[in-house]
Amino acid sequence: MKIVHINTATEGGAAEAALRLHSALLHLHADSNFLALYKAQCSVNKVYDFRDELGLIDSWICKIKNKLTTTKTKKDSLQAGELFSDITSVWKLQKHSLFTSANILHFHWVSGFINIPEVLAFNKHVVWTLHDHFLFSGGFHYPPVSNGVISQEILINQKNTIAEAIKKHPISIVCPSLHLTELAKNSGVLDGCSFYTIKNAVDLSQFRPGDKNTVRKKLKINENETVLFFISDLIDYSRKGFEHLEKALLKMEKNTTLLVAGKGKLPAKIGRVKIKQYGFIRDKSLLNDLYNASDLLVNPSLNDISSNTIIEAMACGIPVVAYNSGGIPELITEENGIVVNKKDPEELAKAIITALNKKYNSELIRKKAEAEHAPELIASKYMEVYQKELQRPTS
Repeated sequence: MKIVHINTATEGGAAEAALRLHSALLHLHADSNFLALYKAQCSVNKVYDFRDELGLIDSWICKIKNKLTTTKTKKDSLQAGELFSDITSVWKLQKHSLFTSANILHFHWVSGFINIPEVLAFNKHVVWTLHDHFLFSGGFHYPPVSNGVISQEILINQKNTIAEAIKKHPISIVCPSLHLTELAKNSGVLDGCSFYTIKNAVDLSQFRPGDKNTVRKKLKINENETVLFFISDLIDYSRKGFEHLEKALLKMEKNTTLLVAGKGKLPAKIGRVKIKQYGFIRDKSLLNDLYNASDLLVNPSLNDISSNTIIEAMACGIPVVAYNSGGIPELITEENGIVVNKKDPEELAKAIITALNKKYNSELIRKKAEAEHAPELIASKYMEVYQKELQRPTS
């Protein structure tokens, strides 16, 4: 069985989840391959850049066409406050050798990379892990902040096009949370598909508990400080909720430091809280240190289908405070954190203070990650899905 994972890039939350699965499958000696439109620095084996097969001239032609076709959607996304993507693409995935040789095509986050109706028409066995709402929403990856930027006609047309393609060629859908599974099932767009819920994996050797004082000394953080951690690819992405955290920090009375990972610029202090920024982090060793230097991860995301950051914190034995959004409550219990039911900065602040005053058992938190997110466990579950998909007759 030759498995080919398809993802637009090798960076970002969905890419991280997909690469972890790919790595775990390789450890199970599966014939797993990973094809990205944009391959950045990546140490994982059998990861390929789609454009390498195109040649320089064809690559540049497609790049120019892609820029012309995506300029408007980028502008619309900014106005809507949420990413919107077209379901088509100028890139021809179906011409790549990995596409033609695959027994299982495993799609992940593929916006801007594949022409969905075209690709599904090839009658390949497809497993698609949903990392957001894109496939069934009409194009938005999450509900937009501002409605009306994209016309209902465009949204309905894209939904209908996907529904027609799926009707002719049903696929296997995997979601990392029950929340997303129910949304996808009830959307009316993916009727006829097989649905599975499989949590995301975490590299338990990469993310692991460390001595807090040792790590803080290394990072030049005061041993006696209260230390919080916030991480997002983009700090000012409204869905990630940093504005809520900013207001909650004004309620903090103890000497507190907030560690921040992600692109964006913040002041040196918010109220009495010192801000220590690290930018966008590729170094997993540094990321592991930041988790272990922290007393608490704060995830105020306003809408999320799951969260790699919560799983990573769990693997490090670090508790979490997060809003009740999407699939996040499926990751948090009393033993590893607090779910804040009301999306309100004051309630967030109360939960942070409560969590800081509670004694959590780091070993129990780690064991939860080992029991539910171990790579070999997740890879084995996906292997079962692949086998079932191969038994599905292609029309």
